[in-house]
Order: sequence, then C-alpha cells, then structure tokens
Amino acid sequence: MEKKRGNQVMAIAALFIAVIGLSLGFAAFSNTLTISSSASVTPDASVFNVDLSTVATGATATAGNVQGVLAPTPVADSYNEEHFTAGTATIANEAITAGSTSNASITGLRANFTEPGQSVTYTFYAKNVGQLEAFLNSVVFENASGQSSAKVCTPGTGATAALVNAACNAISIKVSVGGTEFTGSDAAVSGHSLAIAGNETVVVTITYASETEVGEYRADGPFEVAFGDIVLTYGSVD
Repeated sequence: MEKKRGNQVMAIAALFIAVIGLSLGFAAFSNTLTISSSASVTPDASVFNVDLSTVATGATATAGNVQGVLAPTPVADSYNEEHFTAGTATIANEAITAGSTSNASITGLRANFTEPGQSVTYTFYAKNVGQLEAFLNSVVFENASGQSSAKVCTPGTGATAALVNAACNAISIKVSVGGTEFTGSDAAVSGHSLAIAGNETVVVTITYASETEVGEYRADGPFEVAFGDIVLTYGSVD
C-alpha cells in the first residue's frame, strides 16, 4: 500500500513539474515594435539664388523681374563698321517660389556680320543674391534647338552650301565667367566661388575670324549661324 501511495505521489509531482514547465514555456513573450516616419523640408528658394544683371549691383529678383536690356559692344574692321549690327539682349530672372529654384536667362544675343574680322561682345553680371556661397559647377554648350550640334549654319539666298559649311568654321562663340574662359567643350568646374552678395562678370563673345584666318572659308553669300544655349550651373557645394 505504501509503495502504491509512493508511486502516486511521484506521479503527481511529475505532473506538477510538467505543468510548471508548460507554464514557463507560455510565459516567454515577444514583441515587435514598428515605427514608420517621414519628413520633408522645403527651403525658401531665396536661400540659394544666383541672378543675372546688367550692372554689378543688380537688385534681388522679384516675381517676373526683368533685370534690364543689354546693349552689345560691336568690334568691327573700320571699312565695314557701318554695315555691322548686333541684337539687343534681354535679361530676365524667373519668379522665386517656395520649393523651386529661380532660373535666369538672357535672350536676343545676335550678330549680323558683313566681313571677316568682326566680333560682338555682351557683358553682364552673375549676382549671388542668396544666403549661401555659390560655386560654379559646370559650363555646358548645348546643341542648337532641334539639332545634333552646338553650331548650325544655314545658307541664305544665292549662297553655296559647301562654302557656307566651310565658312561656318570661322564663326565661334565663347563665354568668360569671372575671368575664366570657356570655348565650347562641356566643362566641370571646381574651385570657382561666388561670395554672398558678390558678383562676377560674364562676357559672351561671338566672332567672325579675321581675313587671314578665314582664307578659303569665305562664303559666297549670306548665311545664318544658330548656337545652342550656354548653361552656367551654380550650386551650394563645390
């Protein structure tokens, strides 16, 4: 009897221990905590802004602001100077709106050459009107509109296409930014800064090479030369 009772006690104890173990097993909990968050920042565009101006002290751009009309400076050989004209350019700075950049443009640069040796220059200014130092990052000579090259020459009435194509080599354009000259190859720029409230001179020159340089490239009739845009990109980081 005692032996039977002892076996029952052991069985109950074993069962109790098993239940304890089972309880401990179910007591091992786990949690998964997931946090999803996002943030957006839209700075005022005036924090970083480089404008164009006809004068070094050009005012900060406002909505639809036109910074002025830019008169060209023609350089011509004396005996044809009276026949040489150039277009009047217009500088405009886009409106500053929240979350966007303000883009500046200059349009109407045009030379009407009559003889080799003539050139025209347009002088204006890049003005840092923002609150951060600006760096010139690149100068890109884009293709003429709808074309596959940056310069396209089209013969006028009576002009021979082959001669015009050759003469096209004698017409060139270049841009100087703060004294650094660029002549047509896309260029990454470093170490070129523009201080807050500072300005730098930008000069665009269109040239018809001299008589000596032209040589066999002289056309036998009028022709038009179309250039692509020259894009100056300023950034807040060099």
